[in-house]
Amino acid sequence: MEEERKELFSQKVFAGRRTYYMDLCKSRDGAHYVVISESRLVGKEFKRDSVRIFEEHLDAFIKGLEQIRKFMVESSATSER
Repeated sequence: MEEERKELFSQKVFAGRRTYYMDLCKSRDGAHYVVISESRLVGKEFKRDSVRIFEEHLDAFIKGLEQIRKFMVESSATSER
């Protein structure tokens, strides 16, 4: 059974043929978490996958994303030389 949630804020990002949804939610017990979902067209149907990041893990998750972005930018700059 899926946990009941209340959406507090949503952000939609269009990226080519994919759409990403970022929702800030609050669980029944008051815990905050972010749900990042991806929706994409597969054949004639939309497929949706998602991940939940709980409030206490959000800073570490963002730090990891920043490190990946930094590596990508540096790798692109190096390969363009």
